[in-house]
Amino acid sequence: MIIRNNKGVSLVQLLVVVAILAILLSAFSDLIVGMQKEVSRMKSKQDRVITNYVVDQALTSQIGITGSAELLPENEMLKACVQGGATSSCASNCCIGEVEQEFILVDPRDSSINPRDRMRLGGTTKSPVYFDKNGNNSCVAPNCRFHVITKFKARCPGGVSSCDHAESLTTSVQTVPEEGKENLIKAQTRNLIYFVNLNYKPFIVAVADQVLTAGSDVTISVMGNAGHPSEVQNFIFETCKANDTAIVNVTCYGFMNGVGTIKISGVSEGSSSVTLKINDGGATNNFSDDLIFKVNVIP
Repeated sequence: MIIRNNKGVSLVQLLVVVAILAILLSAFSDLIVGMQKEVSRMKSKQDRVITNYVVDQALTSQIGITGSAELLPENEMLKACVQGGATSSCASNCCIGEVEQEFILVDPRDSSINPRDRMRLGGTTKSPVYFDKNGNNSCVAPNCRFHVITKFKARCPGGVSSCDHAESLTTSVQTVPEEGKENLIKAQTRNLIYFVNLNYKPFIVAVADQVLTAGSDVTISVMGNAGHPSEVQNFIFETCKANDTAIVNVTCYGFMNGVGTIKISGVSEGSSSVTLKINDGGATNNFSDDLIFKVNVIP
């Protein structure tokens, strides 16, 4: 008689069990690695979202922009657009509409007295601001995940190519992943509008030369700061004169909602220039440049 032992485990069965465990362990290990990568990716995304929020707030805040404009000479072009005027390397007016320019963005939450000492949130192509995986902007390579470059375009009053101040800035923040981190962070650019809200220098839109006959007159309208929504107000004529009153007589009646009225009378045959200047009527009395046009009086 042959007796079979059914309580034992054969070598084949043991190998099958080990193989199954190995497969499960491998799958579990891959799952853990995948979860760790996803957690890292989501953490990086979360940090970038937080960083984006802080940068966006700074790009649309008065303190963020004006504080950044005080950084010189790096932000001289920004200063020219926000505060007016230019110095140092910027010999002419730096505030040019529709020209993208880079600047350094400082953190408005940083209360350091000297703007140069404040934490930087955005930089230039030559000097970007780097962020690590925790969203801190003080990382050292190779721990940096992405860097930020901040730019602006000016909208000038009346649509002119250059201006004393901008009426608004289209600010942008460009997020660029560091090399090898593209799988964690995608490059992106966001655009935001910042309104300067300062006391702008007024100007008069060009007036065409006039032709009159002696003894006749014409009433014309002149525009002050046309296209500048924040400056539609009652300007005051500071200067309204003809350089030769024996040929032309000029009377200015004032401004209403940005439109001024003047009357030009032909006195005798000849040619005379007319000079107009306005001020904004505000406490600071900002003056426009002289606007000059010619009046010809014919027989």
